[in-house]
Amino acid sequence: MASNVEAPERWYLALLGFAEHFRTSSPPKIRLCVHCLQAVFQFKPPQRIEARTHLQLGSVLYHHTKNSELAQVAFSVLLCIKARTPGLFNL
Repeated sequence: MASNVEAPERWYLALLGFAEHFRTSSPPKIRLCVHCLQAVFQFKPPQRIEARTHLQLGSVLYHHTKNSELAQVAFSVLLCIKARTPGLFNL
């Protein structure tokens, strides 16, 4: 891992790594993946990280579960963040 990664992003990268590991396990452990992604929000991340995590969470929920309503909520929060902060990021 690069040493220039800021401390607040290290926990994000760790949780993201765990989430990806659980998602790609054989068989996939989607519940644990979702828990890791949801844990990101406990740290009150910067908007860029929060938005990206909502995108990832919505994608996992949409593609790997039958809970399309929760996926839609994640995507809706992403769109709200994007509307509040134009130019912050490109998804």
